[in-house]
Amino acid sequence: MAHYKTAILFITWYYTLKEVCTSFLSSCTTFFRHVRSYNNNNWLIFPGHALPQSYSITPIHGSWIYNVAQQTLHPVHSDEDCIRCKLSWLSVKLVVIRKESQRHEEYDMDSFFQQCRVYTYDSINVSLHDLFMAWCIATSHWFPITDTIQFHLIDHLGEERTIPLTHAIVFEVRENKLYDRAS
Repeated sequence: MAHYKTAILFITWYYTLKEVCTSFLSSCTTFFRHVRSYNNNNWLIFPGHALPQSYSITPIHGSWIYNVAQQTLHPVHSDEDCIRCKLSWLSVKLVVIRKESQRHEEYDMDSFFQQCRVYTYDSINVSLHDLFMAWCIATSHWFPITDTIQFHLIDHLGEERTIPLTHAIVFEVRENKLYDRAS
């Protein structure tokens, strides 16, 4: 009789341990699948103040896709007829003014804009917000919406300008360069 109770106890432990291990492996698999998809190179950028999302995890439509590995930004619906462009600005510095402390933080954006290429059409205009989101993705810098964000730049004419992110600046294509509409 004692062997019978011991056998039932071991069988119960076996199935309990098997269930725990199966559940743990399933959780680990799900976790690594999400980590892998968030390390995906393609990120959707949405208009307005929405945060970008990994393209593989969120198959909804944004307006632009930023590819981290290739450092390219292109419309969601693009083909071979896209024009390869780069920003016309000579130098760009991002200045973030923290709302809570009024502290100023500065970030050099020159290396990003030297490497990043935008593929677009004459009829589709990339916005300053889209370029800012691509930079945030590439550098992993994220800021609360309450902070004041400004671009201190030297434009293609050598003039120093300050443009707040709140302005609805869009770029047009001229000779494979992107010029903001104020230029």
